[in-house]
Amino acid sequence: MTEAAGKDHATSDCCTAAHSAADAGYSSLSYRSRLPVHELKVDQSFVRRLHQSHSDAALVNAIIMMGQELGLSLIAEGVETGYQKEYLIKRGCSTMQGYLFSHPLAGDEFEQFSRRFIR
Repeated sequence: MTEAAGKDHATSDCCTAAHSAADAGYSSLSYRSRLPVHELKVDQSFVRRLHQSHSDAALVNAIIMMGQELGLSLIAEGVETGYQKEYLIKRGCSTMQGYLFSHPLAGDEFEQFSRRFIR
């Protein structure tokens, strides 16, 4: 993120800068106004415990609402179950990544995988 702070745009043809809601203890919202952030990530540690912890579910809800109010795109990390997927969709977070969709793939495997979605 340091490099992105010095640039006018934090995006390229294939990458965008995103602010994680729980980025290893450095989650200061003051950076939001100084960096060209367009996306907010819901950390996998919260997603993983959605069905176990009322406080984690409340945090996920708050992160999603904050992202929506700020006009940011949202992405949830670590989605592994249908319950997590449906929970997030119902609250307005439809972009997700995790083992529910695919395990990590090598470049050529990803190319084959992505062809299923491009017509």
